[in-house]
Amino acid sequence: MINRLSITQHATSIELNRFAEAVKDNKYFPVSHIHNAPVCTQDTYCFMYLEYKMVVFGMIRGWDDNWDDKVLGIVVHPDHRGNRYGTLMMQTLHTIASMRGLKRIRLHVAEDNACAIKFYDNIGYEYYGKRNDNDELIMYKEIE
Repeated sequence: MINRLSITQHATSIELNRFAEAVKDNKYFPVSHIHNAPVCTQDTYCFMYLEYKMVVFGMIRGWDDNWDDKVLGIVVHPDHRGNRYGTLMMQTLHTIASMRGLKRIRLHVAEDNACAIKFYDNIGYEYYGKRNDNDELIMYKEIE
């Protein structure tokens, strides 16, 4: 039973470090994104908590670096995968993207991360191509 589930755009350095330590072995999501979250000004970072423990980190980046496409990223704490927290975070990020006027959002996913590819496909992302600099796929979703 969930007693407290909240999403915020604020997290302390201690919370970020604790979460980064928990997901450091995730080869698909650079922990540097987590450590850089508090210093950005226009990019959006979200943190989901369950009973005061961070369980999901999500972001939309690209405004600070003036990218044409804004890029979404998400990572779920290993102890909390399969509980639909990732889906809830994605819905939140899509709402934020819509509120900020985005018509579509991009993400990158390792081509060997079949679980994530299936998840993204199921929530409306479409395959676009491969990045030239690594083995990541590019996927887009139209924002309603």
